[in-house]
Amino acid sequence: MQPATIALDMSDIRRFKRHLALALPELGPSLRMELAARGLGYGTYAGMLTDLKNGPVEFMDISADAGAEFADLIGLDLFEDEIRDILYGFQ
Repeated sequence: MQPATIALDMSDIRRFKRHLALALPELGPSLRMELAARGLGYGTYAGMLTDLKNGPVEFMDISADAGAEFADLIGLDLFEDEIRDILYGFQ
């Protein structure tokens, strides 16, 4: 069962990047973070970082469709359920 929310703050970023590197080793670091940001409902990783710099953020819903669209755009065969599993797996 997946948790209801994902909570992140700036102190989690390094650990979050390691989690994504293990889950998506075929992607470069910047693409992993862009994919994750889209899956968390942001248009860019920079937008997500801006919010995190202002304090912790709780993500109530995973935007797996936006993550899957970005994955398709960069030529990665990754589906919505897989994106949800990767993001919820961080907690």
